[in-house]
Amino acid sequence: MGTIILDTRAGDVTLTNNKNQQALMMMPSTPVPTIDNIKLTSRQTVKTKGMTCSNLQGGIKWQVELPAHLTNPRGIALDNYGFVYVSGRDSNNVVIISQDGNKHRLLLSEKDADRHNLYLSMSSKLTVCGVCEYRNINKQSVVWCLECDEGLCEECKEHHTASKGSRNHSIVPVSEYQQIPSGILEITQTCPKHSEKYQIFCKKHDCPCCRRCVTETHSGCQEMDVIDDVIKNVKSSNAFLEMEQTLTELSGNLQKIRKDRQENIKSLMECRANIEKDVQQTRMSINKHLDTLQESLTKELYAVEKNESTKIENIISSIQEKERKISESQTTLDKMKQHASDLRHS
Repeated sequence: MGTIILDTRAGDVTLTNNKNQQALMMMPSTPVPTIDNIKLTSRQTVKTKGMTCSNLQGGIKWQVELPAHLTNPRGIALDNYGFVYVSGRDSNNVVIISQDGNKHRLLLSEKDADRHNLYLSMSSKLTVCGVCEYRNINKQSVVWCLECDEGLCEECKEHHTASKGSRNHSIVPVSEYQQIPSGILEITQTCPKHSEKYQIFCKKHDCPCCRRCVTETHSGCQEMDVIDDVIKNVKSSNAFLEMEQTLTELSGNLQKIRKDRQENIKSLMECRANIEKDVQQTRMSINKHLDTLQESLTKELYAVEKNESTKIENIISSIQEKERKISESQTTLDKMKQHASDLRHS
């Protein structure tokens, strides 16, 4: 396939194939003085993976071996500070390399994707043919190979089904594969440490192992089974059927609990409505009784007022009559006093 080179010069970014010098992509970019006129080369062999930084004349500035947990490096990017970013297609992670190549560390991983709701590369892996992408050709995938764990376009699918090494592989349409829950899709079939496909399952440690894991860390384990034998007929196994039955029972119980709680809410609403109605009726009854009391008291007050007013008016009339008689007596007395004295002197 050749070597993929990210070339920055004259403010442009060009992705070229070192084998045939064919430009795969070119786009304008802001010039970066610290990394101007350099080439970044990604390489991968069976044993090593590395990154080489060189000038346009081929002079190597620095080289660095990429960590083992970064598998199938594809994407290369630079920032304005000269840091280099490399993404692993199969390992779903990103490694950052310093400007001088002396330091590198893991920047993003699948754990970060879980924590921050990021999806690093699965969506692109599903829609792009993995074989064509490895050849730096962008083609839409139509099927997914479960053994190879990558998508295939129509042309690659024909070669894949005809090849002796892959004709027995299980392939499904991409549209059907996308219906599988994301949690299942994120389960990798490749060992992140050795970049080899899982082949053995260790019952002692309850984990899948690749060929090198078995020799390096599981040599003393006795209960080792071939993964294909472990997963074979898993859908019809007792454990799967029991789990399915348990989930069905749990779903039924949860539905009963949900309906019961919904009935509780309905009952609470009905009780609240009944109590509210009783309170309103009690209040209306109290208001009616108070109105009756008010009317009765008002009538009684008016009757008492009238009766007492009549008595007082009679007293006032009697007093006025007495005042009139007294006034007449006073007038008579004054006349007698005046005329009686005059009569005696004459």
